Amino acid sequence: MRYLLTVFLAVVLTAALVACGGVEPPAPSPTMTVEAYFARCAEVAAEPPVDVREIETWAEMAAALEGPLAELRSIVPPPELAAFHASQLSAVEQIAAFVERQPAGAFNAAAMAETSALVHGTALDAIAALAPALRARAAVFGCIEWLGVRAGEPR
Repeated sequence: MRYLLTVFLAVVLTAALVACGGVEPPAPSPTMTVEAYFARCAEVAAEPPVDVREIETWAEMAAALEGPLAELRSIVPPPELAAFHASQLSAVEQIAAFVERQPAGAFNAAAMAETSALVHGTALDAIAALAPALRARAAVFGCIEWLGVRAGEPR
């Protein structure tokens, strides 16, 4: 359970350019380069994650997802990373939709376990689908090691 919550937080807050809540996303270029995309990912990976123990309500969790969703939606990835980016955006949108469907009241981290597993699988599938050279570059930038994937290593 703790692993799934850790994965959930990592995916929500670091996977492929997801920024911590409260951080203003940078204005993207019309289309980012691969290097710029992975550099932004490295910046996000270096940011401290939100402590789920500080989330008290589903509304607070929804608010914590607003910034990451806005940033992911604002990014125009390079063509070779378009499918990867779309899968990451889809994963965070699925989490946000799950959170929005919850009744008002206290946040229940245990309820996130199933969604966390789905998102973890989506992230791994997207990484495995990257061309080996792109996967290696993502690892060099520190964008995928948090999932246990190393350079050149498929899922």
